[in-house]
Amino acid sequence: AATEAAFEAQSTAEYEALRREQGPKFDALVADFQRAGRFVDATTDEIALIERAIGTKRTIEIMAKLGGAFGKEMPFVDGKTPGGIPTPEQARARIKELGSDTAWRSRYTSGDLAARREMEDLQKIAAAG
Repeated sequence: AATEAAFEAQSTAEYEALRREQGPKFDALVADFQRAGRFVDATTDEIALIERAIGTKRTIEIMAKLGGAFGKEMPFVDGKTPGGIPTPEQARARIKELGSDTAWRSRYTSGDLAARREMEDLQKIAAAG
């Protein structure tokens, strides 16, 4: 119990220190961390084991660096990154790509629900960044 309490205290201290260091970039760091976890299908227990081995701050830093690369540098697969969610930059690029695809444009303008949903989702993501 004492060991668990000590770990929790250290983890909280590292998390808060990282939050202060990152300032306004912290939320993006956490989003990248989460993207990496989704990409590798890591369970919370698996992440916790990594965290216990190398610490909270280092776990977030490593996973965020990976997640940032997955979201920003990986190609589209069926319109999405391997993590499933395009970045705003990728969404804008995909919108442009779809706009020049005559077959897709035809489906979209004829009311195809999947095409409309894809465009709406991409526009929301693009507008967020």
